[in-house]
Amino acid sequence: MNVFERALYRILDSPYSRSILRLGLIAVLAFCTVIPTRAQNQADALSTIRRAVAEGNAKLLLAESTESIELALFAESHQYTRSQATLVLKKFFKENKPTSFELVDSTRSNLGLFVEGRMRTINYQVPLRTYFRLKKSPDGWKLREFLIESPDR
Repeated sequence: MNVFERALYRILDSPYSRSILRLGLIAVLAFCTVIPTRAQNQADALSTIRRAVAEGNAKLLLAESTESIELALFAESHQYTRSQATLVLKKFFKENKPTSFELVDSTRSNLGLFVEGRMRTINYQVPLRTYFRLKKSPDGWKLREFLIESPDR
């Protein structure tokens, strides 16, 4: 028997073995509950964007965004906090209810992802071109820019 086996045998043979095992189990369970969830991957981020825009759900769209986000709606571009941007987009989606949304293209670089999409709304016969820029962060992809082109372009 090596040193490790002898130590393990002494622990398991001691009158405190049940208490030690319980404490060990509690420690393992506590550790498992604080392990962070995996970072959002690119496919998850694009799926969330697709769903959020199709539903006109500003809160879902901006849930994974940077603290400051640039919005350009029909050429008016402004920098907003996440909560301000949520209010602006809620109003936009209420006035321009999406009927469908499709992702057209995406380009990835070392630090970011640029995505093009087309959104159909009840107000316009032609699809509106949309552009998203996402930033790679340690905990996943963060939306940092959202642009909707004017339908007459």
